[in-house]
Amino acid sequence: MDSNRITPKLDEYKTQELRQKLLDCLDREARQFSEVARTYFTKDQLSQEDKTGLLQAVIQAVDHVSSAGDWESSLFLRNTIKPLMQIKSEAEVELAKLSKKAEESQNKETPLSENEAKVYVSLFQSDGYNIGKWAMQLRSLDRYVVGRPIYGNEEEMLARLRARAQAAVNEAYVIVVVKKTDIQHPAHGAAMKDQFGNPLVSLKEKALKFGRIAAFVHQGVYYQFVDGQLIKSVK
Repeated sequence: MDSNRITPKLDEYKTQELRQKLLDCLDREARQFSEVARTYFTKDQLSQEDKTGLLQAVIQAVDHVSSAGDWESSLFLRNTIKPLMQIKSEAEVELAKLSKKAEESQNKETPLSENEAKVYVSLFQSDGYNIGKWAMQLRSLDRYVVGRPIYGNEEEMLARLRARAQAAVNEAYVIVVVKKTDIQHPAHGAAMKDQFGNPLVSLKEKALKFGRIAAFVHQGVYYQFVDGQLIKSVK
């Protein structure tokens, strides 16, 4: 038998085998990524953390595909992997932007001036695990806090949360910097209290609208509110 005839056929078989292996890997990663992406896109709105997770999933999927074999072994495979590598590159750029924005948000907290004070506003959300819905509340904060307890210090807010531990996932609070002149004091010294006996703060009508959100806290985790989105803090 002529070995010169066998070698090209063997090489062709190996090439076809590699091609099929890589395409199977590509198909498998595409299905897995679709499952991951579906968990994000079923949400009404993506939080900063969601966007980060989605970008990381894109990068991981492309890495798995690119490491599965030699994509440079044929023109077909090179043309198949090329757009995926471009997508990965774009995802890495966007991920770097999000990381930079998160880092900047940690360092730009404005110190209180002499005429400012922090207040701690209780919030409720039936879909408590959805950070995007909490962010939606913060974008129109003055509309969502009517009748909600407001406290003058964090310990009083934490006491409320401890008393309502059974609803922990649905409870959160936002720290807002307001003008001291927007804090109303009882005329005869009889401070309002919540149902647990903790003193409450009363604010003028537009105080929160013109206030500055310093942080949002959910289940003990602090978030910065940046460009209408919540970014997990390092606090």
